Amino acid sequence: MLPTPILIVAFRNPSDVAECLESLARSKKDPSFDIYVCENGGADAYAQLIAKLGAEGGPCVPCTAVAPCRTDGFADVGAFELRGTQARVFIGNAGQNLGYGGGVNRWLAPLREAGDWPGALLLNPDTKVDPNALGALVDYAQASRKGMITGRIALADNPKLIHTRGLRWRRAVASTAAVGRYEPFESRPPVESIERQLDAPSGSFIYITRACLERIGLMEEHFFLYFEDLDWGFRAKSGGGLGYALDAVVYHKGGTTIGTGSVKTMSVLATYLSFRNRLLFVYSHFPMWVVWATIVSLGRALEFGLRGRGRNMRAALQGTLDGVMKRNGRPDKILNQHTMKLLQLEDT
Repeated sequence: MLPTPILIVAFRNPSDVAECLESLARSKKDPSFDIYVCENGGADAYAQLIAKLGAEGGPCVPCTAVAPCRTDGFADVGAFELRGTQARVFIGNAGQNLGYGGGVNRWLAPLREAGDWPGALLLNPDTKVDPNALGALVDYAQASRKGMITGRIALADNPKLIHTRGLRWRRAVASTAAVGRYEPFESRPPVESIERQLDAPSGSFIYITRACLERIGLMEEHFFLYFEDLDWGFRAKSGGGLGYALDAVVYHKGGTTIGTGSVKTMSVLATYLSFRNRLLFVYSHFPMWVVWATIVSLGRALEFGLRGRGRNMRAALQGTLDGVMKRNGRPDKILNQHTMKLLQLEDT
């Protein structure tokens, strides 16, 4: 049986990935794991990530290991050992931005064909992982027989507070809510009450069993970013059940690659995708609510205008229109503008 795959999708944030891997190096030895990173940021980002991880004092040591699955979906693959552990780390250069679901699937699909493993853990690169997290997820999956498990996600900049315990969909306002947001980190509500509220784990911290994956399939790629975790969770809820492992903990920064946040701070790209994908999600799971979700989206788009954020308002309106028209996939024009802005910030 293969070690548990830990999957990370990166986008030009090598420092985040290095910190995440440093935290994973402190994990308990059992269960064993290997790490698979998909770099979505292109050849230069891949080279920077390889250099960062393998640098003196970095979390990894270069090795000659070969990934236990096909790697023909990558332009290049680097192999490492995680310092102080038996874990191997494989870094794949996607050659283009595949989005979150595409980046996950680029490793998960061939791993699914390669051999048996009990489950896979998905992590955002801007997370730090408690040493007991993976073991707690695996143990709870076995004990509860649930197919998709999450745990406590704490705020990295204020670890005394819960960032989220998972996601809940609110049809009346056409939006997600973070279960347990800002509750004390040390609080221990009944697990059953949390699980009743969950519609999906947050995409930053998902453990999916092999059996559940076989039932519900890979992550949906047409969202590109946002709502793919909610969609996957909805499918898992009816295809294996959702579980909450109270002792599985990660610390999450949030929004380090795309600029998520409030109406005041949300990037144009994040605005467009969140508005478009909301409608795509509703079409998939609540088609009778599409008209209402459209009305709600238009109202929220106008809120950006009232806050003096005209570009975001236009992005929200365009996202709503594209969602209604069921346009999906990678939004190249707005993505290129976002990438150019990031590059300009790096140069200043």
